[in-house]
Formats: sequence, C-alpha cells, structure tokens
Amino acid sequence: MARTKAQLSAGARLADYLTVGYLAMRCPVGKVRDALALHDAQSQRQRGLPH
Repeated sequence: MARTKAQLSAGARLADYLTVGYLAMRCPVGKVRDALALHDAQSQRQRGLPH
C-alpha cells in the first residue's frame, strides 16, 4: 500500500512546530496564561455560528 509523504503547509517551518510542542510538554498552562495576561497579549476568540 503506497503512502504519501507528509509535508508542512506552505510558509511553515519545522522549528515552529517543535517550539509549540516543547511548550505544550514543558510549560504549565497556568504559567503561560499568567505571562500573557502580564503583557496584555492574550487573544480573544471571535467566532460566528453557521446559519
């Protein structure tokens, strides 16, 4: 059975994924949220529900 080779999306760097993966494994979510709040850098989701 043939498999297709996995590729990163256009413009993505492998280092971007490794960095996020490392943060997800090593940094407690609470500390990340506290740091974002301290620097007023938290994001706000804006979603619309489909009709």
